[in-house]
Amino acid sequence: MMGSVSTNERSSSLVEAYKVASGVCGSNCDSYSVLKGLKSLSVRLAYHHESALKIASYLKTVKGVVRVLYPALPEFPYYYL
Repeated sequence: MMGSVSTNERSSSLVEAYKVASGVCGSNCDSYSVLKGLKSLSVRLAYHHESALKIASYLKTVKGVVRVLYPALPEFPYYYL
């Protein structure tokens, strides 16, 4: 998990002291990996959605499956949202 902290001059020394004492600061490689992952996130999520929709559609045809709840299926109660 990564994030950022914005402070004023007065409280920045407290944040800096906490960062040094706790060692919670990410490295340059960590930041690079996060940015690299964000660039491909939309492609990965689109593929994930496509795969999940195929699985849900298939499960609707299986005789032993009583009910399939997946938000991307038109039969889903809140599909219109």
